[in-house]
Amino acid sequence: MSNYNAIQQKLIDYLEGTHDFLLEQAPEVIQQVLRYETISSITCCIFLVASLVVVTAIMYYNWKHPVLDTYKSRTPSNVLGLFLPAVLLAGLFPSAVFTVNKLIMLWVAPKYFLIQLLVEHK
Repeated sequence: MSNYNAIQQKLIDYLEGTHDFLLEQAPEVIQQVLRYETISSITCCIFLVASLVVVTAIMYYNWKHPVLDTYKSRTPSNVLGLFLPAVLLAGLFPSAVFTVNKLIMLWVAPKYFLIQLLVEHK
């Protein structure tokens, strides 16, 4: 029983030391989390906006410069050149809106963002 009490005391001492460490490091960790999420969101937003611009330009080009067959109708590859960018736009646009919303939350309400992040990862 004595050995069990010694192990239990060492565990309690370790947990108390960890508690103090966490309290000392919490503000810096929170700042790092906010900085990471902000930079990650900005990078993602830039990528998504660039992708939206490129996909829209491809779709616009295919619309304005159709490839016609002998019957003066669009070729299947030209229709595909209109359809695929439209599908990509439908997938990229909600992601861009979500990322912009995340950036707004980080800049306007960082405490709310942290609470939401903790609730999501629970």
